[in-house]
Amino acid sequence: DYDMEWCFTPNKQLVVLQIRPLTRSISNIQKIKKMDSDISIGLVEGVATGISYFIANEKDALNFPVGAILVTKKLDGFALHALHKAVGCIVQSESILSHSAILAREFNLPTVGVKNISIIPREKMLEINGYNGKIIEIADKDGLI
Repeated sequence: DYDMEWCFTPNKQLVVLQIRPLTRSISNIQKIKKMDSDISIGLVEGVATGISYFIANEKDALNFPVGAILVTKKLDGFALHALHKAVGCIVQSESILSHSAILAREFNLPTVGVKNISIIPREKMLEINGYNGKIIEIADKDGLI
């Protein structure tokens, strides 16, 4: 299996940007209704529990706490500062082939995609399930439900 990135030029020519072997498998694709009728989808397999921490810029990423769940619109360059400290990710994506899903898969981070990250509670203890897309608030940051 291979991951291939491509695009069309303005002259409608197909250009292959890169092809590489997949280093992680993609399976168990299942959309579910969750969290106020917004759709979430498992993007990268695995289950993670941690406090939700939003990043929107490099400063947020540099201050990202070890063991938290990374919540961001997409995994941009600045997010790399936080990815190695995260236990899982929630991103604004509905595609297992999105750039964010591919990056998270390379870091072996359980990841769930949502339509809009604004529905995710801030600084709450969450369990995310990259197999089925479920996001469950299990406790607040002090461990109390």
